[in-house]
Amino acid sequence: MVFDIFDIYAMRYDQWYDKHRIIYEYELNAVKSAKDRTYRPSLEIGVGSGRFAKPLNIDLGIDPSESLLKIAKGRGVNVIRSVGESLPFSNNKFNTIYILITICFLDDPIKTLKEGNRILKNKGNIIIGFVPKESKWGNYYGILKEKGNPFYKYATFYTYREILDMLEETGFNYNEIYSTLFQNPDKEETIDFVEKGYYKDAGFVVIKATKS
Repeated sequence: MVFDIFDIYAMRYDQWYDKHRIIYEYELNAVKSAKDRTYRPSLEIGVGSGRFAKPLNIDLGIDPSESLLKIAKGRGVNVIRSVGESLPFSNNKFNTIYILITICFLDDPIKTLKEGNRILKNKGNIIIGFVPKESKWGNYYGILKEKGNPFYKYATFYTYREILDMLEETGFNYNEIYSTLFQNPDKEETIDFVEKGYYKDAGFVVIKATKS
């Protein structure tokens, strides 16, 4: 299963954020833009090693990888071992849910989004950060997938339109979008910026949607 790879290569995964600090910071800045006017309690589905949950002050994270959860817990993040397709929470429990990067690794994104809708309070928000399949970064990671990269060989990348369709199908109305990573993936990492709205040349897009 996918999470076995993250257990085996947990440290390698976590160290990516140190190696690619500039990319990580702009991804984080885009999520912070979407976070405005959201409320707690909050949950991150696919919390990983807590690289987003910690700076975003997310209340709780779930992930199937025990190794990554140990790292997240070491960062002071509250965690539970679980999967997005079957969330161990009652209805209408959270005000905000985050799915950051993780959607490309989910076994069933539709089921996960339906679960997210179930546990969100009325008018609660879901924030999804992803690499669009049609972007130059999506193409770059697609090549890594074809070459057998231990992480991306299990990933399924989605287009911007496909993510919007998933949200609509599972009972969400999207209302804010932010884009970043306009630089080329095969060049030295450099200062970037966050733009409001969707840009087809952006390598990382954040969509904020509300439970309808």
